[in-house]
Amino acid sequence: MALEGRMSSRLRSRSKDGGAELSSGSSAEAAAPRRRLGARRRRHKGEPESGASQASALASSPARAPRRAVPVPATPVLTRGTAWRHALLWGLAGVVLVLAAWLGFRAWSARDPESGVQTDAKSAAPLTANAKESSPIRPSSAATPPLSLLSVEGMLARDSRSAQDLGTFANTSNASDTSDAVWPLVRLQSNPAVLVLEFPSLHEQGLALNRAAAFIEKKHSAGGQVLGDAEMQRLLARSGDSVATFYFGHDYSAEQLQRFFDRAQAQGLALNAQERRLQALLQAHGLLNVSNPSAAGRNLALVSFTAIQDDDPATPSDEQVDALRRESTLRHELSHGEFFTDARYRRQCWAFWQHGLSEAERARFRQLLSSMDYDPANEELMVNETQALLMHTPDQRAFNAGSLGLSSAQLEALRDRFRQQQRAGD
Repeated sequence: MALEGRMSSRLRSRSKDGGAELSSGSSAEAAAPRRRLGARRRRHKGEPESGASQASALASSPARAPRRAVPVPATPVLTRGTAWRHALLWGLAGVVLVLAAWLGFRAWSARDPESGVQTDAKSAAPLTANAKESSPIRPSSAATPPLSLLSVEGMLARDSRSAQDLGTFANTSNASDTSDAVWPLVRLQSNPAVLVLEFPSLHEQGLALNRAAAFIEKKHSAGGQVLGDAEMQRLLARSGDSVATFYFGHDYSAEQLQRFFDRAQAQGLALNAQERRLQALLQAHGLLNVSNPSAAGRNLALVSFTAIQDDDPATPSDEQVDALRRESTLRHELSHGEFFTDARYRRQCWAFWQHGLSEAERARFRQLLSSMDYDPANEELMVNETQALLMHTPDQRAFNAGSLGLSSAQLEALRDRFRQQQRAGD
């Protein structure tokens, strides 16, 4: 309250006598620095200022000038002409954005879908002759279209042989080179991990896969070596078969096929034309991997069957493939494909072999398969062939109750047991 009174009297004396104000103000200003310095010293020492000193300091400070108002610019009025110009500018900006987005999409779609690298007309130009010879074979997505999905019924309903093929394979067992014939390859619709290859004849199929069969499944396959031509002929003669009748269908996992081709290469064994064609086909569709064999077609399988064909009366073997044998072969081989690629089904088959069959019943299957030159020491092969023969071979010329020395009722009882094991596994 005292501070406010002193300030008011001093301000009234200024307004009455301007000269006295200047005189007293000059002497006050001269003394002000000393007072302010002393005040700072006292504050530094922690001593409070007296009320009179505070009032004198405030009175000696010059009066502040009044604030001037800052003029606010008026908002421009949007006339019809400026509105049209603004709309035009916004429209041009929109066109530029749309064009940039379109160019970006074109650049993204032109990239290599596998590597993500941008491609253009120059980088996609044909290679020179020398570059073609030195570059590794790498099928592109354009050169290798995705395989069709077909059901079993769709595969059986299709006849892959053209009129020219029918003439070519009229005498299939004596056919020499049919490497220009069509080899339809599809995926099983219900399980795309199973690839199905249909050969135009038993002879063509045998040339492509018989040596792989001997290497992977047969007990007399030269101790884990791929057989040469002369050794393969001796194996056929010992089994009483020809190139055409050695197998009516084939089934292998991608890993087994990789081992076959790798072993043949390690032995320096020359492949025939059909084996080379098969190798290229499997590489193109991911079952074989040239650069990284251990990563080849994980959880993929290949099965094969043939088109319908007549028997050759000039040979002792039966080369006939009628509709029933063709269907039975396909269903038999597809069950092998399921065994290779479906872990749940594979566990059910093993459970049936180990717990659903008695030791005597397992011995019956082992004896039958050994008589067919399968390796009886290969336990997984025994399990796989047992499920395919028992449950997926409707042609009784290939398998029946007599094959095991059982009655029809006993065979049906075994099949019921397998179905029960499947339901228990589910």
